[in-house]
Amino acid sequence: MEAFVGIHGKRMIWSLVVLAAGMGLTLSTYAKGSVTVRLDKNVLRTGEQTRLVVSITTDGEQVQGPPAIPAVEGLNIVALNNSFSQQFSSINGQTQITLRYDYFYDVYAMKEGKYTIQGVRAALTSGELTGNPVEVTVFPGAEPAPTRSPSLATPQKENWHDVYILADISKKEAYVGEELILSYDLVFHQNFRQWFERTMFLRRDYAVMNEQSGALKDFLSETVNLKFEGDMTPVRLSGRKELFFQKPLVRYILFPLKAGEYSCAPFDTIEVMIPAYRGFSANLTPVPITPEPVPLRIKPLPEEGKPDIFNGAVGRFQMKVSADPVEIIEGNTITLSISLEGFGNIKNAPSPVLPGLSQFDQFDPTRKEDVQVTPEGVRGRIDYSYVLIPHDVNATEIGPVRYAYFDPEEEKYKILESQPISLTIHPSPRSGSRVGLPLGQNRRVITRAGDDFRFIVTAPAAISTVTLPLYHSRKFRLLFLMPAVLLAAGLVIKKRNEFLAVNPAIANRKKAPRLARRFLKDARQALEHKNAAQVYACLGKAITDFIAYRWNVACAGRTGPELRATLQDLGMDAECVDSVLQILSGFDSARFSGAGQTEEQMRADYAKTEQLLGTLMKQKR
Repeated sequence: MEAFVGIHGKRMIWSLVVLAAGMGLTLSTYAKGSVTVRLDKNVLRTGEQTRLVVSITTDGEQVQGPPAIPAVEGLNIVALNNSFSQQFSSINGQTQITLRYDYFYDVYAMKEGKYTIQGVRAALTSGELTGNPVEVTVFPGAEPAPTRSPSLATPQKENWHDVYILADISKKEAYVGEELILSYDLVFHQNFRQWFERTMFLRRDYAVMNEQSGALKDFLSETVNLKFEGDMTPVRLSGRKELFFQKPLVRYILFPLKAGEYSCAPFDTIEVMIPAYRGFSANLTPVPITPEPVPLRIKPLPEEGKPDIFNGAVGRFQMKVSADPVEIIEGNTITLSISLEGFGNIKNAPSPVLPGLSQFDQFDPTRKEDVQVTPEGVRGRIDYSYVLIPHDVNATEIGPVRYAYFDPEEEKYKILESQPISLTIHPSPRSGSRVGLPLGQNRRVITRAGDDFRFIVTAPAAISTVTLPLYHSRKFRLLFLMPAVLLAAGLVIKKRNEFLAVNPAIANRKKAPRLARRFLKDARQALEHKNAAQVYACLGKAITDFIAYRWNVACAGRTGPELRATLQDLGMDAECVDSVLQILSGFDSARFSGAGQTEEQMRADYAKTEQLLGTLMKQKR
């Protein structure tokens, strides 16, 4: 009996297991929908990234949260944002609803190899859906180089250990006058990447740099602000496995004025505006960071080998010299052109040394600069132009033009010297003999060209009085009244401006349509260039800025429910509120996945924006 019960008990247990598995299979397969996984690029090099998009489509059933992305060793997958859309269709008189959820991720290649992202699951109320596998191959390449941790200044605020300031200089030891590049970069954790991308795109001041007065008084300096320029570079920090990004903030191009030991610290603090919850939020927390001083040793220029014509030029230069024309008639002018170009403090570079020009009269030169200040340093060209007049036909040559500079790379002085320029001076046909005259004196032949005065009227009878009744002219009357009209118009404009200055709400309301039209114009230009990200950014700004200026409320930084409540409190129609939220949500996702938007879709969204703005203009305040 016990054996019988045991055997039947085991059979019953196995039956229950099979039944439960069957029920589970039925429950899983009951979920109606699909999960599509795709990558923008399937071949990467180490350090590069690509976009992963997970699209979930259901027959009207809600998705229970974002999909589960399995971890893949060798890849770093970072969640970005998501979008939602719905489509209605009618088949045989029955309405069907199709819901679509798109989730966007950045995939960073950390090391070489071939990887498969599989097992992406989406949870629905009725069951679970599994997406298709995708493969990515990573080749060795631009692997992020480790950032030197001793140069990183940590924040002065607790619990903010994922944001740093990297201070560095191109050389720790240099000569007086040598070009140096002092750089400050922001290094932050991958969790902040989306925030900084958005703030840089909107050109918000996310880093406030408080400079110290007189900190660089012993240097000539040029500043290159890179907060909204340059790319974010993936880097690794010593002792940290997570991915970080490096973003350039500012570059100082320095030219030391005297020798000595220095500690470069142009900033008291740099305040980095960080989102409070590590995501896009209106609540920003200023994190003060004090960059570490950068030590620097400046050496004097060597005395050995210093040329007599050296006037302090340091860098690398080239010189071109030409004269035009080289064959003239005595008494005409010659233009001596000198072009000096190179790298270094060319703005303050001394002028070239001219040869002896005692046989020429010369005028003050003209100087034309074409200098660029870039993050890589100062470079450019200076053109000098000298006008020379030879004294006589014996001025047959312009001697060599010379220029001396110190090359800090080779640590020696160099001299540039042009070739002599030969001239041919022909005697003037109206000049006498030059032989035996003092230098610079000409014996000119004076010839009578004719009478000095030519009379137009020779008799008083030819003079008559002409009456011009200007006051009868219509143009005269208009010109006479114009000052009064302009004065009245100026007074009206002044009163209007004074009224708007004390009533900013009214001024903003009048400005709202103009701002919307400007962003629509920018969107049209971006549409012509097929720049999807720029198109949707401008369309979104047209809507949010119009609401901000028309109703004096800020849309930026608000979540969907917060924005809905705000717009409803303003008395906006419920249908109009739904349209605003749906369009802004769609634009947000389209901006981050612009590669998938067709030109027809972008033009349709542009038309929707124009229609929505027209509806908003009709809303009562």
